[in-house]
Amino acid sequence: MEVHDQRAAAPSLSDQHAPRWLHRGTWLLMSLIASLWLIGALMPSPPSSPSIQWGHISRTWLSDTPNAKAGHTEIISLPDQWTDHGHPQWGAARYSVSFTWTPADADETQTLWALRFQDVSHEHRLWLNGHLLSDNTTARQEGDGMSTQLIAVPPTLLHKGQNQLVLEVWHHIQGGLSAPSLAPKSAMWTTHLWQEVFHRHALLAVNLASFAFSTFVLFLWWVRRQEVAAGLFGLLIGVAFARNVSHFVIEDIGLPLALSSWLYFMAHTATAVTQGWLVMHITNRHPLWLRRTLIAVSVGAPVVSLLALPWDPALVETRNVLQPILIGLMLPTLWLLWQSRRQFRMEPLLLGLMIGAAIILISGVHDFVTLRMEGDISSRNWLIWGIPTIMPAFSAMLLARVVQAFNQLEHINQSLEQQVTERTRELEQANLAKSRFLAAASHDLRQPVAAIGLMTELLTQRVQTPEQQGLTQRLSEAVISMENQLKGLLDLSRLDAGDIVARPQRVCLSTLCQSILSHEQLNARDKGLRLRAHAPKHLQAWADPVLLEQVLRNLVGNAVRHTRCGGVLVGVRTQGNRLRVEVWDTGPGIAVDDQRRVFDEFVQLGTGSGHSQGLGLGLAIARRAAILLGTRLSLRSRPGRGSCFSLDVPRDLGVRTPRSALPRTSASEAPSDAPSDTPTAPSSAQPASGRRVLLVEDEAPLRQALALLFQDWGWQVDACASLSELKQQAQGPWQLLVSDHRLPDGFGGDVLRWARRQQPDLPALVITGDTAPEQLRELAALNVPVLHKPFRPEKIRAMVEETMALRT
Repeated sequence: MEVHDQRAAAPSLSDQHAPRWLHRGTWLLMSLIASLWLIGALMPSPPSSPSIQWGHISRTWLSDTPNAKAGHTEIISLPDQWTDHGHPQWGAARYSVSFTWTPADADETQTLWALRFQDVSHEHRLWLNGHLLSDNTTARQEGDGMSTQLIAVPPTLLHKGQNQLVLEVWHHIQGGLSAPSLAPKSAMWTTHLWQEVFHRHALLAVNLASFAFSTFVLFLWWVRRQEVAAGLFGLLIGVAFARNVSHFVIEDIGLPLALSSWLYFMAHTATAVTQGWLVMHITNRHPLWLRRTLIAVSVGAPVVSLLALPWDPALVETRNVLQPILIGLMLPTLWLLWQSRRQFRMEPLLLGLMIGAAIILISGVHDFVTLRMEGDISSRNWLIWGIPTIMPAFSAMLLARVVQAFNQLEHINQSLEQQVTERTRELEQANLAKSRFLAAASHDLRQPVAAIGLMTELLTQRVQTPEQQGLTQRLSEAVISMENQLKGLLDLSRLDAGDIVARPQRVCLSTLCQSILSHEQLNARDKGLRLRAHAPKHLQAWADPVLLEQVLRNLVGNAVRHTRCGGVLVGVRTQGNRLRVEVWDTGPGIAVDDQRRVFDEFVQLGTGSGHSQGLGLGLAIARRAAILLGTRLSLRSRPGRGSCFSLDVPRDLGVRTPRSALPRTSASEAPSDAPSDTPTAPSSAQPASGRRVLLVEDEAPLRQALALLFQDWGWQVDACASLSELKQQAQGPWQLLVSDHRLPDGFGGDVLRWARRQQPDLPALVITGDTAPEQLRELAALNVPVLHKPFRPEKIRAMVEETMALRT
């Protein structure tokens, strides 16, 4: 029965594509490890000097064995392997070796000699002619394996003729001794050094490097917990290589024999169990029987070995029983790798992984048979070399994962950049669509709103009773609120159109601030607020006056609208070559989370007080106008304490920009005046009676309202609904032309050109509800006054008077 994990997980290592160079590098590293292993195994031992003649050799038991008692001596030959003579592979013995030294010349009597054993117990003592040459009895409490020893021999200890070597050894798995070599140290040093390099130093370096790599992989798993395979691999190689490195530690580290034996066996158990979990995660196959086996081994092996410690302190017999089980766990992992060969997209790396696993299996079997069962003294631990062979393949898989992750990240970045570009384009199109919608909607709405406003004003002038005057007053206030909202939409759409360019000039900030405060004084007085301005008269800015006024009017109006008690202060202070204009209020303040979006259009925070909330466009318009001024509108606010809006403008230092160098489309065509809740004071002058006005307007309600308004002023009105009607019915002369810009069969420019062919110097005024940039450019080219809908009667009366005054 096979159970597959259906949970969502990180992509398996086997799902990654590995580049060809990674395959080649894997095989190169595996070949390098195998080459070092083979060279070390085939390198011969250095021979003895020709002046040395070995004599008889005896072995005396220092401990009781099943076949011999302590003190029993027998003549042997070297190499000596205890199991070949029916003795156990554990115990202690003393070797006595005689040899004859016949120096060939005087140099041999003065040079430093060396005694070399290819295979000798870690724990030993050595005497030459009664002098102690080496004492490794503190290496371990009981001998554990064989090592190569090169022991320096001073020439003064060598006797011409007969000499005697005495060697005591302690073993528990590889009882015996190899044949010694005795020669001048210079003669055998090179060969011994190379053997040490291949048998010890290279192997130690490979294991230490692998241990360091395991630390990196474990850190990767710690950072990315979904990388289970990487974490298991890091744990596997970390424990395995720590176990391997322990082979090179021959000094006593102070651990009791039972504890050191148990820890060593636990390391073997951990590597065997971890490699099973690792292969299951790599192949994404989780057989239930294998999972249960791994759990049983991971729990049972530590418990059984702990229970066996009192009777088997070195765990020799216990490991002889349990170690085959640990080695056998390699078989199902190889089977899983073989079964998963088709799902892998990196077959060369899979093959390398399988070869590495097979080498580990063979090495484990070899070490168990030759070292533990046979006690072969010439055998070396293959697992020390075998475990590193699995490193290149898995490391390549991990590197392939990293490479693909970088490639995916680069692809995602490119995709994100493309999406950002597309979204930006969509947002720009949406913004243009919004601007077009606002322009179209405001144009269509301005016609009836303008008519309502004019009709309301006419109605207000005709009612007589107080009750009717109250109704008309409230109606007028509602119309004013509606007009103000439409003006906000007009301002926003024109600023978004990008057709307005600031035309800076000298601006007296004191005069500007006083004008704005005067405009808001009535609203502030109704709420009991105090308006103040602190702007020294000598400070002048170099800015577009229309845009600057637009910003400050919206800021002050917004402050008055949202402040319930206290007041509003407009202050100006110098900062080098710039002036900072600040609008302070004692309102409710703005929360930190809302301070960024408060400048967005149609955003309303709080409820205000005493006036309509409008559409939430004031600060959005102020920010756009500030951008056109080349500055940034900033905000500081503390909830419950108030807010401060500020902007920096250049100070007038006498430097001027030639007006001829400025664009023709200027801020004079900029947004209309800020919304006002109070009507403009009527002019005392009245247009002269008896004059005729030519009125061209296609919207009947607005045309009728304008006609009634002019008639109230004493004008005679010739009203037409289209250009064709004008050409058919109108007859001059007229003193003024008032025309809508957009007509069913033409534009205001067409009406102006036709009328001036009849009367070349006819004064003209164009009214419009258009906000599109191209329409604004057409109106600017007419070079006549333009009045934007909706408008108050006072506004059109003032423009009529101004137009007539210019004519006279």
